[in-house]
Amino acid sequence: MALHHIDCPWKPSAIEQREGRGLRQGNQNTEVAVYRYVTKNTFDAYLWGVVENKQRFISQVMTSKELARNCEDIDETVLNFAEIKAVASGNPLIMEKIQTDSEATRLRVLKAAYDGKRYMLQDAFLVQYPKQIAAKEKELKSIQGDIRERNAEMAKNASFEITLLDMKFTGHKEAGQELRRILAGIKLREVEKIGTYKGFTLSVQRNISCDVLRIHGNNRYDLEIKESDTGNMVRLENLVNGLDKRAEDRQEKIKICHTEMKNAEMEYRKPFPYEQQLKEVLKRQAEINTRLEIREDEEHVGEMQEKEPSDKGAQEKEASEKSLMDHGTVVLPMAAVRSGI
Repeated sequence: MALHHIDCPWKPSAIEQREGRGLRQGNQNTEVAVYRYVTKNTFDAYLWGVVENKQRFISQVMTSKELARNCEDIDETVLNFAEIKAVASGNPLIMEKIQTDSEATRLRVLKAAYDGKRYMLQDAFLVQYPKQIAAKEKELKSIQGDIRERNAEMAKNASFEITLLDMKFTGHKEAGQELRRILAGIKLREVEKIGTYKGFTLSVQRNISCDVLRIHGNNRYDLEIKESDTGNMVRLENLVNGLDKRAEDRQEKIKICHTEMKNAEMEYRKPFPYEQQLKEVLKRQAEINTRLEIREDEEHVGEMQEKEPSDKGAQEKEASEKSLMDHGTVVLPMAAVRSGI
């Protein structure tokens, strides 16, 4: 029916193991009360703080979230340990400090993600997109030059005509058979120039996976050589005739790059949406930290003023009691913390 934590273990797993004796299948009680006992102004606060920090990192690792260099203090178990630590501290400001610190950590993580994204956006519109646009414009210029060369040759002779090893072929099948014969005499991985077609220089390369027909102009176009002799020549013809479509595709990609570059710059200019909230939380965090430091100093001063001894015997008695308290010998009232399960 109930579990009692008289002390704080060194690891969160020890707490889980203890509670597992009651919070398990087979327990006939529908509810189990869990009590954690802490003593104000003692080492308990430090122990629960240690367990809290360990659980924070364990919870981050054991979730499906992507791991970051810093772990967030967002787990319910972490907050439970933090509450116990606050009770043990005996200071109500500690609870607000824990909540403020947690919110500050969350906002800092968001700010770090914002800064990281902003850096990538800046690199995108200043470096990456301009580089892509320049490369695509250069390729487009080469394709357009090849189109002009092809059109000039087509004006002379629009029909199919290819030269292979100084022999001209006007039939697809015969030209394909000659290409196959040429390939048979080329060594593996060798590149050899074999002829021309519509102003383009042709070469072949033998590879383990597939043989490649290369069409050289201002740009280079690769065509995989397949089993059909006629099909290889038809595909060569279609590739050269389809350069206009390839040029249009490059123009569209350049246009997309310009649009994405503009969008990246606009996104880069957007401010951090939680900037004001982060400033307010950090300000409150600093105020709480300052108040905690001042309060501790004031308590020590107040104790010294209230406990001024009237004689030497009283002084010795008070010194003796203070020594016992400093060493944890004096037992302070216990605080029972109950959490519904």
